[in-house]
Amino acid sequence: MRPFNGRVEAPTGMSGEPFFDAPQPSVSSTVTAAAAMFLGLGLASVRIWTVNRQADLAALVTSLATSDAETGLLNRHGVALELPLLVANARRLGTPIAVTYLDIDGLKAANDTKGHAFGDAMIRQVGGAIKESVRADAIAARMGGDEFMIVSIGTVEDHAVLKERVLDNLNRRSHEPDAAPVSISLGSASGFMEGRTADELIHLADEDLYRRRAEARA
Repeated sequence: MRPFNGRVEAPTGMSGEPFFDAPQPSVSSTVTAAAAMFLGLGLASVRIWTVNRQADLAALVTSLATSDAETGLLNRHGVALELPLLVANARRLGTPIAVTYLDIDGLKAANDTKGHAFGDAMIRQVGGAIKESVRADAIAARMGGDEFMIVSIGTVEDHAVLKERVLDNLNRRSHEPDAAPVSISLGSASGFMEGRTADELIHLADEDLYRRRAEARA
């Protein structure tokens, strides 16, 4: 047996040659490899953040394009995207669709006499009352100016209950501090979608609204 000389030698085979002759990495190469690894992780994180950010921006753009800025309800463009899906679902299920059309009474006069800030407050109150009243699967929209619309799977009887909820929520909101007094007119129509279009129901609901308004004024 050879005496221990204080050095650790690589193991050798029968021929006396080392099993391997791999040089140990230097400190600088180890640091370089670690830096490259962290740089790669950093770039991956940046890519993930960029993808998430782009998705967030796309969602924001879509929301701005389809939502009414004053109320947060859908706008006409949003309705154009959502209504065909609801109609297709109603046809698939064989269920009717109900439409309720709403107008704010005297909005133009309020804008002219009390200013647009007062009129905007009226619009927000109606929008808030509608939001509180509809189911999550309903289409609730501000169609522009003083006009609002609710579309859902259901019947006129279902929307009679819905209209009561809207009126109750609007009445409650009118008693809040600094609330603008608001009254609205409503009309509804419903029907199965086979052989007819959603636009036909919307037109019937609008006609019902004006008929009811005329009767109230008579």
